[in-house]
Amino acid sequence: MKQLVLAISLMITAVNSFSQTLYLSVSGNVDFDNSSFTVSEAGEDFPSSVVPESSARINLEYRYWLDSWFYGAYVNWNVQISHDPEPGKWDDALKLYIRRTGNGQRDSWWGTPILTGGGEFKEITESTNDFFSGSYGTINIPISFMLSGASLTMGARDLKTTIVITYSEE
Repeated sequence: MKQLVLAISLMITAVNSFSQTLYLSVSGNVDFDNSSFTVSEAGEDFPSSVVPESSARINLEYRYWLDSWFYGAYVNWNVQISHDPEPGKWDDALKLYIRRTGNGQRDSWWGTPILTGGGEFKEITESTNDFFSGSYGTINIPISFMLSGASLTMGARDLKTTIVITYSEE
Protein backbone atom coordinates (compact mmCIF):
# COMPACT_ATOMS: atom_id res chain seq x y z
CA MET A 1 0.00 0.00 0.00
CA LYS A 2 2.83 2.41 0.83
CA GLN A 3 4.41 1.78 -2.57
CA LEU A 4 1.12 2.58 -4.33
CA VAL A 5 0.74 5.90 -2.47
CA LEU A 6 4.39 6.72 -3.21
CA ALA A 7 3.95 5.87 -6.91
CA ILE A 8 0.80 8.03 -7.19
CA SER A 9 2.53 10.89 -5.37
CA LEU A 10 5.50 10.71 -7.74
CA MET A 11 3.21 10.73 -10.80
CA ILE A 12 1.35 13.81 -9.54
CA THR A 13 4.64 15.56 -8.81
CA ALA A 14 6.03 14.64 -12.24
CA VAL A 15 2.95 15.92 -14.08
CA ASN A 16 2.98 19.19 -12.18
CA SER A 17 6.71 19.77 -12.41
CA PHE A 18 6.57 19.87 -16.23
CA SER A 19 3.57 22.16 -16.59
CA GLN A 20 2.36 25.47 -15.31
CA THR A 21 -0.27 25.30 -12.62
CA LEU A 22 -2.71 27.67 -14.36
CA TYR A 23 -3.80 28.11 -17.94
CA LEU A 24 -5.12 31.29 -19.50
CA SER A 25 -8.16 31.60 -21.72
CA VAL A 26 -10.10 34.58 -23.05
CA SER A 27 -13.81 34.57 -23.78
CA GLY A 28 -16.14 37.12 -25.31
CA ASN A 29 -16.15 39.24 -28.44
CA VAL A 30 -15.23 42.91 -28.63
CA ASP A 31 -16.56 44.69 -31.69
CA PHE A 32 -15.89 48.26 -32.77
CA ASP A 33 -18.84 48.31 -35.15
CA ASN A 34 -19.84 51.11 -37.50
CA SER A 35 -22.47 52.47 -35.08
CA SER A 36 -19.61 53.68 -32.86
CA PHE A 37 -18.34 55.94 -35.63
CA THR A 38 -21.33 58.13 -36.39
CA VAL A 39 -20.90 61.61 -37.86
CA SER A 40 -24.12 63.61 -37.76
CA GLU A 41 -23.08 67.03 -39.09
CA ALA A 42 -20.87 68.29 -41.89
CA GLY A 43 -17.35 69.13 -40.78
CA GLU A 44 -17.41 66.76 -37.80
CA ASP A 45 -14.93 63.93 -37.35
CA PHE A 46 -15.30 60.65 -35.47
CA PRO A 47 -15.45 60.76 -31.66
CA SER A 48 -12.01 61.17 -30.05
CA SER A 49 -12.32 57.75 -28.44
CA VAL A 50 -14.75 54.84 -28.66
CA VAL A 51 -15.48 52.24 -25.98
CA PRO A 52 -17.61 49.39 -27.34
CA GLU A 53 -20.47 48.02 -25.26
CA SER A 54 -19.19 44.47 -25.74
CA SER A 55 -16.45 43.13 -23.48
CA ALA A 56 -14.26 40.12 -22.91
CA ARG A 57 -13.20 38.05 -19.91
CA ILE A 58 -9.85 36.59 -18.89
CA ASN A 59 -9.73 33.25 -17.07
CA LEU A 60 -6.70 31.92 -15.20
CA GLU A 61 -7.87 28.44 -14.27
CA TYR A 62 -6.12 25.55 -12.60
CA ARG A 63 -4.91 23.07 -15.20
CA TYR A 64 -5.72 20.03 -13.04
CA TRP A 65 -8.12 19.83 -10.12
CA LEU A 66 -5.31 18.59 -7.86
CA ASP A 67 -3.40 21.81 -8.54
CA SER A 68 -6.07 23.77 -6.68
CA TRP A 69 -5.46 21.56 -3.64
CA PHE A 70 -1.66 21.41 -3.68
CA TYR A 71 -0.64 24.71 -5.27
CA GLY A 72 -3.69 26.94 -4.82
CA ALA A 73 -2.21 28.96 -2.00
CA TYR A 74 1.10 29.54 -3.78
CA VAL A 75 0.24 30.72 -7.30
CA ASN A 76 1.09 34.34 -8.05
CA TRP A 77 0.92 35.48 -11.67
CA ASN A 78 1.37 38.47 -13.95
CA VAL A 79 -0.64 39.19 -17.13
CA GLN A 80 1.10 40.95 -20.04
CA ILE A 81 -0.47 42.53 -23.12
CA SER A 82 0.65 43.54 -26.62
CA HIS A 83 -0.76 43.75 -30.12
CA ASP A 84 0.49 42.48 -33.45
CA PRO A 85 -0.87 44.62 -36.32
CA GLU A 86 -1.44 42.87 -39.62
CA PRO A 87 0.89 44.43 -42.24
CA GLY A 88 -1.02 46.97 -44.34
CA LYS A 89 -4.15 46.56 -42.21
CA TRP A 90 -3.39 48.96 -39.35
CA ASP A 91 -2.92 52.72 -39.12
CA ASP A 92 -0.28 54.02 -36.70
CA ALA A 93 -2.58 56.93 -35.78
CA LEU A 94 -4.90 54.43 -34.06
CA LYS A 95 -4.31 53.75 -30.40
CA LEU A 96 -5.83 50.76 -28.64
CA TYR A 97 -6.31 50.70 -24.86
CA ILE A 98 -7.37 48.05 -22.34
CA ARG A 99 -8.47 48.03 -18.70
CA ARG A 100 -9.67 45.55 -16.13
CA THR A 101 -13.20 46.46 -15.02
CA GLY A 102 -13.65 43.94 -12.20
CA ASN A 103 -12.00 41.29 -10.05
CA GLY A 104 -13.59 38.11 -11.38
CA GLN A 105 -14.25 35.07 -9.20
CA ARG A 106 -12.07 32.46 -7.59
CA ASP A 107 -11.47 29.18 -9.42
CA SER A 108 -11.23 26.99 -6.31
CA TRP A 109 -12.01 27.04 -2.64
CA TRP A 110 -8.40 28.08 -1.80
CA GLY A 111 -8.05 31.73 -0.87
CA THR A 112 -9.64 34.87 -2.21
CA PRO A 113 -8.15 36.22 -5.45
CA ILE A 114 -6.14 39.39 -5.05
CA LEU A 115 -5.76 41.46 -8.24
CA THR A 116 -3.66 44.59 -8.57
CA GLY A 117 -3.27 47.06 -11.42
CA GLY A 118 -5.10 47.32 -14.71
CA GLY A 119 -7.95 49.49 -13.41
CA GLU A 120 -7.11 52.43 -15.68
CA PHE A 121 -6.98 52.37 -19.47
CA LYS A 122 -3.47 51.39 -20.61
CA GLU A 123 -2.24 51.67 -24.19
CA ILE A 124 -1.60 48.35 -25.93
CA THR A 125 1.63 48.62 -27.92
CA GLU A 126 3.62 46.21 -30.05
CA SER A 127 5.96 45.73 -27.09
CA THR A 128 4.86 43.39 -24.31
CA ASN A 129 3.86 45.37 -21.21
CA ASP A 130 2.51 44.41 -17.80
CA PHE A 131 -1.28 44.67 -17.57
CA PHE A 132 -2.21 43.42 -14.09
CA SER A 133 -1.17 40.78 -11.56
CA GLY A 134 -2.84 38.56 -9.03
CA SER A 135 -2.84 35.37 -7.05
CA TYR A 136 -4.83 32.13 -6.99
CA GLY A 137 -6.90 30.81 -9.87
CA THR A 138 -9.29 33.56 -10.99
CA ILE A 139 -12.02 33.36 -13.63
CA ASN A 140 -14.34 35.82 -15.38
CA ILE A 141 -12.07 38.85 -15.01
CA PRO A 142 -13.88 41.48 -17.13
CA ILE A 143 -11.82 43.61 -19.49
CA SER A 144 -12.80 46.55 -21.67
CA PHE A 145 -11.16 48.12 -24.71
CA MET A 146 -11.02 51.66 -26.08
CA LEU A 147 -9.96 52.86 -29.53
CA SER A 148 -8.79 56.40 -30.25
CA GLY A 149 -7.25 58.20 -33.19
CA ALA A 150 -9.79 57.15 -35.84
CA SER A 151 -10.47 59.87 -38.38
CA LEU A 152 -12.42 60.37 -41.60
CA THR A 153 -9.10 61.20 -43.27
CA MET A 154 -8.10 57.52 -42.95
CA GLY A 155 -10.70 56.55 -45.51
CA ALA A 156 -12.98 53.55 -45.48
CA ARG A 157 -11.07 50.29 -45.04
CA ASP A 158 -10.81 47.27 -42.80
CA LEU A 159 -8.24 47.48 -40.03
CA LYS A 160 -6.89 44.44 -38.25
CA THR A 161 -4.61 43.65 -35.33
CA THR A 162 -4.17 40.69 -33.01
CA ILE A 163 -4.24 41.25 -29.26
CA VAL A 164 -1.73 39.01 -27.47
CA ILE A 165 -2.45 38.27 -23.80
CA THR A 166 0.11 36.16 -21.96
CA TYR A 167 0.83 35.39 -18.33
CA SER A 168 3.69 34.13 -16.24
CA GLU A 169 3.69 32.50 -12.84
CA GLU A 170 5.97 34.02 -10.24
